[in-house]
Amino acid sequence: VKMGRGSPIPPMLRRKIVEQYQKGVSQRKIAKSLKLSSSTVHNIIQRFRESGTISVCKGQGRKTILDARDLRALRRHCITYRNATVMEIATWAQEYFQKTLSVNTIHHAIHGCRLKLYRSKKKPYLNMIQKRRRFLWAKAHLKWTVAKWKTVLWSDQSKFEVLFGKLGHHVIRTKEDKDNPSCYQRSVQKPASLMWLVVMPLTTMVICCELEEKERFCSELDEVIESIPTRERVVIGADFNEHVGEGNTGDEEVMGKFGVKERNLEGQMVVDFAKRMDMAVVNTYFQKMGEHRVTYKNPM
Repeated sequence: VKMGRGSPIPPMLRRKIVEQYQKGVSQRKIAKSLKLSSSTVHNIIQRFRESGTISVCKGQGRKTILDARDLRALRRHCITYRNATVMEIATWAQEYFQKTLSVNTIHHAIHGCRLKLYRSKKKPYLNMIQKRRRFLWAKAHLKWTVAKWKTVLWSDQSKFEVLFGKLGHHVIRTKEDKDNPSCYQRSVQKPASLMWLVVMPLTTMVICCELEEKERFCSELDEVIESIPTRERVVIGADFNEHVGEGNTGDEEVMGKFGVKERNLEGQMVVDFAKRMDMAVVNTYFQKMGEHRVTYKNPM
């Protein structure tokens, strides 16, 4: 059987070569009888002498473009810059090793360094001032009893602004480095906004009382509103659309034009109060249907 150049010798043919060699036949006669080159017969017999087998050893294959030293440098870089993308690492590797390296080559090399992309754990970001405040707060509440702690209302309704690199929620690490602080995904916790809500029965001011009592009520209401910090919002619930009147000529900064009927004395007091306190009669900014203008109707 004639074989092409570079074709592997079949196991049966290699076995015949070894059998004839063991019978004392010379290598030249073996090569002539089997129509093989003398070098091929010589290599098979030499392999049999050294290893005692006729099987072909696995070839070494092509050498990798990154040697062991390069892989150690690549591993150090990946650990230092855990949130870098493979594209960024490939760009760095080309400049550092002075070799032509593709993204796929770097990706396989990272896996060869026992590194992989994992989803990072979320941990709140705390600076030194926040850590100090937490320590002082915990120290001040050391003597609290269990009963007192049960009176505390705990809430987790907060917004989180996630801080991450171009890898998103992932980080380059080994499987054992999941609790390494450098592999955490830091986040900034923001407390939910707080609205200060004040509800006053203003209908009693504009309906049932004498003018002197109404003026005293407005004066006391001014003191209450002024005692609230300016950074907090105040909402006063009331039913006075029939008193502030329809239209807003001259009072555009505190009310809309969708009031009801004509303004009376009590309604003017409400508008003046809104101007003093830099507030607005919000309900007059929205047009309402006819049935929505009546808050109470006598069934009789």
